[in-house]
Amino acid sequence: MDRDPFAPQRYVKEAEPLLVAALALWGGTVAEPRAREVTYRPGRSITVAYDAMVGWNEEEPRRDRLVVRAAKRPLPDVAPVAEDDQGNPVHVFPASRDPMLPGMARALDTGLVTQLFAELGIGESGDEVTLGLRSHRPLRRAVIEANGPSGRLFLKVVPPANVEDLHRRHRLLEGVVPVPNSLGWTPDGIVVLPTVPGQTLRQAIAEGSDVPRLEEIVNLLDRLPPELTELPGARPAADTMGEHVRLLSAVLPPAAARLQALSGGISEILEHEDDPGPVVPTHGDLYESQLLVQSGRISGLLDVDGAGAGRRVDDLANLIGHLSVVSRARGWETAERLGAQWIDLLDTRPDIDPAALRARVAAVVLGLATGSFRVQEEQWPRHTYTRLNLAEAWLGSARRAAHQTAG
Repeated sequence: MDRDPFAPQRYVKEAEPLLVAALALWGGTVAEPRAREVTYRPGRSITVAYDAMVGWNEEEPRRDRLVVRAAKRPLPDVAPVAEDDQGNPVHVFPASRDPMLPGMARALDTGLVTQLFAELGIGESGDEVTLGLRSHRPLRRAVIEANGPSGRLFLKVVPPANVEDLHRRHRLLEGVVPVPNSLGWTPDGIVVLPTVPGQTLRQAIAEGSDVPRLEEIVNLLDRLPPELTELPGARPAADTMGEHVRLLSAVLPPAAARLQALSGGISEILEHEDDPGPVVPTHGDLYESQLLVQSGRISGLLDVDGAGAGRRVDDLANLIGHLSVVSRARGWETAERLGAQWIDLLDTRPDIDPAALRARVAAVVLGLATGSFRVQEEQWPRHTYTRLNLAEAWLGSARRAAHQTAG
């Protein structure tokens, strides 16, 4: 890992001088930077988002988000602020100037958001709004919450090339399943979405509230319109294992052999899968925080960015895999029992291979094992090993199911 010019250590722990120098060029100051999200592709690039106290033009410092990006290739139409010792370009920018998300500048400006809402017929031109950055995956997407006289709205910001497809997905699903209706979009990459009533399934589980039956979730997926199959869906976890193995092997070298054995075992099971089922409309990233519930019934379905053509088994494996991780991480017995019940129910479906389902769940958990490093949790190596243990347990369950079927 030390030979990699994009090794996380130099950008996660040692980036403050770079941030200070970069902001000084623009008349800004920075203090107390803390890495919040790391996207690392060994040998290719690293992107780190920091929360920091930032002051502009002698104004009082306030908390802001800054991004450092180093890669083999420069970002388009953006001058790097430095080069590393191998001549690779290094970029620094605040979230509001994300070069792949030009809509961020508008979405984080109260005056421009008020004007946008008026143009879309949401409220009046003189309305005041307050804005808050809810999430930001640098160069990929962001969500800003807006509160004002028209209530609580969300601005989802994506690369301009993707915005019309995201709007189209929401419009396709409107009135068919309970997604937020798109209130409009802008060419620079903003889609405006209303709130949907309910609490997340994750919150309901944590509070011990009533939760929907698995049958209701499957029926929701079955109602997804066939037009979605004309759109590319998200890649399933089993197809992205190689990327996750490379990342985890780089940041946790002692786990490299285990990771190879784990991914190889999952692939072996899936190679013997008789039929993964037809290509159907899928959500693409279904898990407990994407489902909203009220009184034990589904009231909302969120984040349909990856909705499109796929296999139903991958949506279900994603749901089970996330539930498995959250039950282990939080010690939630309710989540563990629910996951066990749902697996038992899925085993009765003639269109699902129990061994392949469990192998797909193992692939989901392997992918989620990168999460603790990505968000830089304290003691992230320990959390990562815990998730690898869980993925290996799912692979063991898949092998037992395959043996039972063969027997």
